[in-house]
Amino acid sequence: MTTAVVVVATGSVATVAVAAGPVIYSEYTTGGDREARVVQDDGSDAPLPIDVAGAAVSPDGRRIAQTTIRTSPKSDDRFESSLRVTAGDGTAPVTLVQHSTSSGGGRLKIVAGTPVWSPDSTKVLVYRTEIGGRGAARTVRVVCAVDAGTCADAGTITAGLGSGAETATLRTLGDADGSPFGGDVVAWQQTDGPIVRDALRDRTALTRVRCGTTPGSAKAPTIRLRGLDGSAFGAPVALRGLRSGDALDPSTAGALAVPGGTLLVDLPGASVRTGRLRCSGRSATATRRSTIGTARVRLHAGGRTVSLPTPPGLRKGDGLRLVGTDDGGAVLISATVEAGEERLYCDEFGRRTGKVRDCGDAYTDSYGFDRGDDRPLRVWRYVAGPAPRFERVTTARRSALRTLQEATEFTVASGDAVLAVTDGAIERVPLDGGAPTTVARGRGISLDLGSW
Repeated sequence: MTTAVVVVATGSVATVAVAAGPVIYSEYTTGGDREARVVQDDGSDAPLPIDVAGAAVSPDGRRIAQTTIRTSPKSDDRFESSLRVTAGDGTAPVTLVQHSTSSGGGRLKIVAGTPVWSPDSTKVLVYRTEIGGRGAARTVRVVCAVDAGTCADAGTITAGLGSGAETATLRTLGDADGSPFGGDVVAWQQTDGPIVRDALRDRTALTRVRCGTTPGSAKAPTIRLRGLDGSAFGAPVALRGLRSGDALDPSTAGALAVPGGTLLVDLPGASVRTGRLRCSGRSATATRRSTIGTARVRLHAGGRTVSLPTPPGLRKGDGLRLVGTDDGGAVLISATVEAGEERLYCDEFGRRTGKVRDCGDAYTDSYGFDRGDDRPLRVWRYVAGPAPRFERVTTARRSALRTLQEATEFTVASGDAVLAVTDGAIERVPLDGGAPTTVARGRGISLDLGSW
């Protein structure tokens, strides 16, 4: 096992060229707690300290950045949070940011979230949440130069609500609320710096509609990617996808850093059609049908975004998952997208004003999904160069494809392989004809230390 992993959050990985190094994951213990663990390249597996809230291995595999939070030994009302960097085996800790704060009042400062490394392993980006005495909060990006031991703020995170006219500060205790990728930084190019997502613009909700209103269509949720101030990312790039729960489905919209730029995947034709709202007494129902269209792959480089040729064998209605490789390249894996019909109900959750009903807080019952379970899994490799493209992988064994089909998360592996995470194991899945091998076993395994 010779790979370093850069984990942003469940379902989203911002990767860069990597060397030999450990893999960080979490699992349930026999006592029902969740434990963070690290697998070294020699196969040894050990728990991380219990105060670790988020961790990421540097791209060169030499160091681990860790956010920590624990109750102060002096008082249960005080707790301490920090960003520290250790060697790959967990030794030689160096603290870069530390806050000791009290829950009894005043402004709280908490270091939280999963650290994100720069491609050259010299910088780490982390989040600091500040909570005022009246509950007002803001989240600040902090970039630290590891060897110099210096840190500087790099802007405040905000997310749009409703029409986008309102804003609210994200929290980074665990995953940042409202983020379609589970985090703020979705890629970090060597030349562009950190690439972040703008506010989620969600126009799929059925709000302020009249009973019996005519059917209509709505655009799918859209997010924008942009560079931090002073970067060379250029104009923001919009990605469109479909929702899965409270976030964009990572197989319908995603971004991945590669040496030649940033790969982008989305569904430009995704839309939601709303049927007639039918009202009776104190209840109302409507149907919505999601359509997917054909996935699109683009490359953003040098301030320009160009569409890549459609991967051979890609079908209309397929989702796509981007997975990094240890040489900085990428693998594309087809994914089932749960798009279809759903019925929306708004009764006790709706507010009635004359003939107008607000269904913004309604609940839904999904049915009639075309899950595409009978579709064979397809895998492509990214080919960089003057004419970048994706080529179909035809050398993978059936056992490898079955493992990829069952996986819930993916990340970088060494050689011609990817790491696939199932509920009970992390598997190294070769694409050149070899059989999958087990990296770690456990219960409820995840690459996200804060999941579940």
